[in-house]
Amino acid sequence: MKEKLVIKNFGPITSAEIEIKKMMVFIGDSGSGKSVVLKLLSLFRWIFKKLSIDSQYKFDDCEKILIQSGLLDFCTNGSEATYYVDEKSCITISCKNEKYKIDHSQYESNSVAIYEKVSFISDERIILPSVLNHEIRISRYPYHLEKTYEDLDDAIREYFSKKRKIQINTMNIKLLKKKEGITNIYYLEDQKNALHFHNASSGMKSASIIEIITSSFVQNYEKAKEDFQEDIILNYLKKEHTKDKNLRHIDLPQIGEKLSSLEYHLSFFIEEPELSLFPVAQKRLIDYLVALTFEEGKNIRMAFSTHSPYILTSLNCLLKAYQLAEKFPSLENKIKKIVDEKYWLNPKEFDAFVAENGGVHSICKEENEDLILAEKIDEVSDEIRDIFDRLIDLELEMED
Repeated sequence: MKEKLVIKNFGPITSAEIEIKKMMVFIGDSGSGKSVVLKLLSLFRWIFKKLSIDSQYKFDDCEKILIQSGLLDFCTNGSEATYYVDEKSCITISCKNEKYKIDHSQYESNSVAIYEKVSFISDERIILPSVLNHEIRISRYPYHLEKTYEDLDDAIREYFSKKRKIQINTMNIKLLKKKEGITNIYYLEDQKNALHFHNASSGMKSASIIEIITSSFVQNYEKAKEDFQEDIILNYLKKEHTKDKNLRHIDLPQIGEKLSSLEYHLSFFIEEPELSLFPVAQKRLIDYLVALTFEEGKNIRMAFSTHSPYILTSLNCLLKAYQLAEKFPSLENKIKKIVDEKYWLNPKEFDAFVAENGGVHSICKEENEDLILAEKIDEVSDEIRDIFDRLIDLELEMED
């Protein structure tokens, strides 16, 4: 069985079966269920991380996060969502008789210990520069915005511990930190001037937050993996009442099979990466996210929701570049001149879904060479074009 998420009567989603890919995009009208899917995916990945580390994990924290996440607003009598890692392991969130339950009785631990950093980047993120610069105070954040802020704060601290500026490549700008009195104030600098982070355009703020968070965790990948190994070993030593604290020199295979096969994963869930971005900037951001997700030697997964046809078209270009190079190897160098190879997107590791009419289904079809269906990209433009054409027809009638 392939890894998948199955949803029944959960909020606006009546029935859905979503096969998990390395990169996924969800489209659909407002309220169609895109955010429900992203939030379920992120919660399940976080629970599986906890169970992978400790199969006897107590579920108090999971229930607390389920409540805080807002997902219970969509979890009513008859609701059920199940995440399958494989044919042996799954976790279910359900509601019966007005009582919700997180069931991990079908979870089966394997020999691999997985630590997964799960990062959810909220669509409310553009308020965060004002929080960083102390322009506003928020006593209580919505759960996912709070987690976005924590990841942003951690990423900025990590960056500025090593360098004086943070390069935001997708926007060709830099983030600066200046000491004003006892307070750190952040600025965005372009080629001409610097302005307060909170006074930048909403598109600049949105894209900067996405890039700062994602690039920081990816650049810190190996260190995070080593830190996780040390945590696992330390916990093992405590259980065995061992006094040897020279952790760096312990031979992992000697302390159990589970410790000899450690994996570190990164999972990013982003709501509407295109927020307030001009189409060309949307393309640059998608190029960046694809290259980041498929960095060699790193286990990274990316899922995001979008309303933008420009993002879907950009993804189709990257899918087509990969397909052409695979189908016609002699064209590879010519294709590279059009689309840099680091942006090529393997259709086998990608899928696009539309949430509509209570379902969620793939819009990447084999008969379409696994590209995103053009009709789903163009249907809004077609509707607008049709209105304009009818108005032109009326004008022509009058002129005749």
